[in-house]
Amino acid sequence: MAPKRKIAVLGQMRWLGDLLEEQYLHIGQYAVSQGVDYLLTYGHRTDTIG
Repeated sequence: MAPKRKIAVLGQMRWLGDLLEEQYLHIGQYAVSQGVDYLLTYGHRTDTIG
């Protein structure tokens, strides 16, 4: 892996309730805007983040 890579590891956020999908999409967009090179997600429906 090259130096100075940005890596984000995010897990499931159940407390978002009905806002889950909307906020996961927002988080994914934020990660892109911050120049995240690798995004790892874990948990139910977290594939929506990526």
